[in-house]
Amino acid sequence: MKKILYLTLLDLNIINGGTLATLAYYRALCHLYPEKVDIATIEEAKYGEFSNIIGVPKRKWWDYIINFSIHRGKTFLSKFIKEHHNEYSSIIISNSRYGGDLINLMHKYKLKVVVIHHNYEVEYTMQNKSIYTLKGHFSYLVSMIERKAYRNADINCFLTQDDMELLKQHYGESKGKNFVIGTFELGNKSFSPSESTDLNQIIFTGAMCDYQTYHSIEIFEKRYLKILHDNYPNLKLNLAGRNPHKTIWDMKEKYPTIINVIPNPENMNEVINKCSIFLCPTCLGGGLKLRIMDGLKKGLPILTHKVSARGYDVFFDKPYFQIYDDEVSFKKGLDYIVEYIRTQPNHRNIIIKDYTQYFSFENGVKRLENSLKHLNIS
Repeated sequence: MKKILYLTLLDLNIINGGTLATLAYYRALCHLYPEKVDIATIEEAKYGEFSNIIGVPKRKWWDYIINFSIHRGKTFLSKFIKEHHNEYSSIIISNSRYGGDLINLMHKYKLKVVVIHHNYEVEYTMQNKSIYTLKGHFSYLVSMIERKAYRNADINCFLTQDDMELLKQHYGESKGKNFVIGTFELGNKSFSPSESTDLNQIIFTGAMCDYQTYHSIEIFEKRYLKILHDNYPNLKLNLAGRNPHKTIWDMKEKYPTIINVIPNPENMNEVINKCSIFLCPTCLGGGLKLRIMDGLKKGLPILTHKVSARGYDVFFDKPYFQIYDDEVSFKKGLDYIVEYIRTQPNHRNIIIKDYTQYFSFENGVKRLENSLKHLNIS
C-alpha cells in the first residue's frame, strides 16, 4: 500500500491537551499501518521520537503577504504535495485550521483527505482571543478555512458529538462521512488509583497561561469559590499546570489559605495523587478538555462546568461525574460528590474501570479504524 501523510503543526514533544490528542491519533495510525505513516509538523519538533519528521519551516516575511494563511504550512506543504503526492494514498489532518486552504490541492492529486476536528474552531479561537480573530472580534478567516475543510473532506472525525453537531449547524452537510472518535490513551497501560487519604484536596490541571484557563478561573472565583469555602471550609483548591498567568498568582495571594498554585509540575500524576476531587471550571473554548482524563485515570470524582463536559457523554449517568452551569448545580454537584466519596470506599477502582472501557488505547484504535475503513486504504 502507499503511505499515509499525517499532518499537524504542533510540537508533539511538548505535552498539553492538543498534543496529547494529536499524538494518540498518530500512534494509533502507526499501530494500524506499521511503517506506512509519515508525519509532517513544525521543524522545531525534529528531535526525540520525532527526529524523522517532515519538518515544516517557519514562514518568510513575504509569505504573510503573498500566500497569507492562518498557519505556516501553506507554501511548504503545497510544494511538498505537488512533488510527493505519488507516494501517498491519503492525508490525515489533525485540526481543520491546517487543511482548509490545502484540501483542494490534495484532491487535485487524487489524495483522500481525513480531517480530525479538535473543536468548533470558530468558537475556540474567538473565545481564546486568537490573533486570527483580531482578539475575538472577527471570525471570518477561521470560519472560511474550517468550512472548506469540513465541507470537502472525505472523512470528518470529531472529538465530541457537540462539535459534530455545531459544524453541521453552521456549515451544513459535508460531502464525506462523519464520525465521533473521541480521544484515548497514548498506549496500552493500566492505572493505579490516587493514594490520597486527604479528602480536603481539590485539583484543577491545565495550561495556566491560556486565556480560556485563567479567565475561567476568574469566573470561578466570582461565582463559585465562596460557595465552596462557605460549605466546605477545609477544602483546598490546587491549581497545577504550565506557566501560571499573573491572574492565578494574584488569586493565590488573595486567598492564601484556600488556593495553592503548583507551577510547571514535573510529574502531574504525583500532584493528582495527593488529591481526592478533580475540578474543571473551564467554561470557554469548546472541544474536549483532555485534562479531565487526568482525574478519571486516577479514580477521582469529577466536578465540571458543562462546557468542559463535552465528549464525556459515557459518564453523564455516573454518580461520580457531576456537571454544573450555575451556583445551584455547583453546590448540588459538590455535595453529591462529597457524599459519594464518604459512602463508596471503592469509588476509585470503579472510576478507573469505567475510564478504561472507553479511553483505553485499544478501544480508541478501534474507533479510529472504524472511521478509516470507509477510505478503503490498501
